[in-house]
Amino acid sequence: SQTGEVPVIYPNPVNDILTINIARISTGSTTATPKVEIINLQGQVVKSIKLTNAKNTIDVKELIGGIYTLRMITDKGIFVRKLVKE
Repeated sequence: SQTGEVPVIYPNPVNDILTINIARISTGSTTATPKVEIINLQGQVVKSIKLTNAKNTIDVKELIGGIYTLRMITDKGIFVRKLVKE
């Protein structure tokens, strides 16, 4: 991905509410609504969310503490981040 086209994800580690800012990758030419998947260590998608705004909040209170993979699928590509839930 090019500089400036990555999502801003915070806080990490997260307790309750995760914020994902996609303003930098959300363009007028977006053909598909970006989607975020939170995947546990067993490879199971435990949460799947469509990102409808430039700044999105996701409630992750119900997730068990541990390490997850956050995968974002956009028309600019797939972004993968490690996410720690406290």
